[in-house]
Amino acid sequence: MIQLTKLKKLENNFPVLTGDKALSKKLCDQLIKEIQDMNSFDDTIMGGRSRINKGSKNFNKYLKKSNVSQKIFRHFNSKIFYKKIEKIFSQKFKKSSWSNVSVSYTHLTLPTNREV
Repeated sequence: MIQLTKLKKLENNFPVLTGDKALSKKLCDQLIKEIQDMNSFDDTIMGGRSRINKGSKNFNKYLKKSNVSQKIFRHFNSKIFYKKIEKIFSQKFKKSSWSNVSVSYTHLTLPTNREV
């Protein structure tokens, strides 16, 4: 589902991994469609994009409707995924002082055409 080999270290004041094409285009297209079909959003940000905040009523409603997001949410929040990410952080940030990294996403934002 998520290609962890695509994750790269981002030089920053704190440990960050970024992923270019970590999700397939097909999966991204499915997510975009499911988000676009959602009628209730929590707020509008950056140039008028609609957002659903993690933990909100809209987020829970969205997860019930979205098979793809349900799978991704369960995957991101699984112990197996956490252990894999923890191993990657250990390898890529050997000289950093991080510990017990939190793996989470906080909101779903409809991407612009530029980001797709």
